[in-house]
Amino acid sequence: MGTGAEDWQAEMARWFATLQQAWGLGAGDDLPPLERLWEHCSDPAIATPEAARTSAAGLHQWQAALPSAPPAPPDWETGLAFLGPLARFVAPAGTAGFGPGGSLQRQLTALASNLHDWQRAALTLAGTLAGIVATGTEDYAAAIEHTSEPDAETRLARWATCVEVRYERALAEGGLAEALAAFWSAATATRNALTAVMDEIAPSLGLPSRAELANAQERITRLERQLAGLGTG
Repeated sequence: MGTGAEDWQAEMARWFATLQQAWGLGAGDDLPPLERLWEHCSDPAIATPEAARTSAAGLHQWQAALPSAPPAPPDWETGLAFLGPLARFVAPAGTAGFGPGGSLQRQLTALASNLHDWQRAALTLAGTLAGIVATGTEDYAAAIEHTSEPDAETRLARWATCVEVRYERALAEGGLAEALAAFWSAATATRNALTAVMDEIAPSLGLPSRAELANAQERITRLERQLAGLGTG
């Protein structure tokens, strides 16, 4: 991957922040905080072999504390809550297709279900990444067992190299690739479900539908071609 030690840590931090945002869409108060994770991945937590092994154990504990899924499958109300301020524009329950079996309620239920799948995939990926960092930290502890104590910058660079090796091995073995694919697939499904909801409520907000936008773009493109033809004629 070729990143420096600081870039590698920043990339891992970005990944975990993305995952926490995904599972934070639902009830996530019982999830282990990311701050606890990074306490085990910084200097002086990896200053000595003993400290690194303790950090690796802490990372494994963080991983084990992750639930396998969000606490409870959400319903259409979760999908509605996801819309945030836009939700107040939606017609009250029982009117405009929002009552039992209504089209909008079905779309919101689908959105909530996809959110749940996305959260589940995020938890799986977070656990996979935490395990990679933990085993990489164990490798680092073994690598410095009989070496003189280097400066903090050198320690971090060696630690990052060990974690990178584990990351690339996990990709090659398929487990990480599967977790990544599941996460992005669930994210795509969630985006599509949200688009369907927005198409449903767009008329009540006075917004054009995707079809209307596509038609407008097509007309603009035709006009641009005609103007270009006039300019060369």
